[in-house]
Amino acid sequence: MIVSTSILGSLRAAARSLASHQAAVDTAGHNLANVNTPGYSRERPDLVPSPDRGGVDVRTIQRVRDRFLDFSLLSEQQTLGKNKAEDGLLDRLQGVFNDPPGEGLSAQLDQLFQSFHDLGLNPTDQGVRATVKDRGTRLPQTIQLMRGRIDQLKGDLTVEIQQRVSEANSLTTQIADLNRQITGAQPTAPPNDLLDHRDALVAQLAQIVGVTAADRADGSVQLAMNGTGILLVDGNTSAAIATTFNGATDAMDITAGGSTVS
Repeated sequence: MIVSTSILGSLRAAARSLASHQAAVDTAGHNLANVNTPGYSRERPDLVPSPDRGGVDVRTIQRVRDRFLDFSLLSEQQTLGKNKAEDGLLDRLQGVFNDPPGEGLSAQLDQLFQSFHDLGLNPTDQGVRATVKDRGTRLPQTIQLMRGRIDQLKGDLTVEIQQRVSEANSLTTQIADLNRQITGAQPTAPPNDLLDHRDALVAQLAQIVGVTAADRADGSVQLAMNGTGILLVDGNTSAAIATTFNGATDAMDITAGGSTVS
């Protein structure tokens, strides 16, 4: 390789090197400014020697990110979302079945059985008979009250599921739009902030709907619903998820992109 040794050539090479190192300083400043930004990936300039002009050029600004770890984390995000949902549901059910001292279902059953025992010892006692009747009436009322609270919880869960589905649809739409912006970006200026934003949205989606991800050659990401192969995001298009309550099965029927999931 022959490099010009003239003063002008040396100055040009020095100017390119200074510009490249200025880009490196700017990148370091960008990293410091976003040190507390959720989802931000540290950036690193890829400095390469200029092949024919001397000096150093910035080939690209890389994100310091491991895509293998990113995709492995998605399955854990799904598990986390599932566990959070189950934990919240069990806490609310516990509130229904918790027995207030002396008033809960267990206490009323104990009192009813005790009144039956007392009645067996004093079958002609009108007071004992009245106690049996009173406690026998209170027990089904308590059961009906608990059933009403469970039905209310079921209704609340149906609304919450529909809200989460709406949130998932909003996320897939945003991810598809980010795919469009990323694929339209200039190759010399990688849209790292857009990529970080998209990865954060994918992580949020994975906590609602389990997804598997694959990078495409054009820079977009493809997302499929776990266990179904149904594409939720394909390039700059997204598939809508819908849910309806099935009274026959007492469960939610889910469709994605017009295909039945469950």
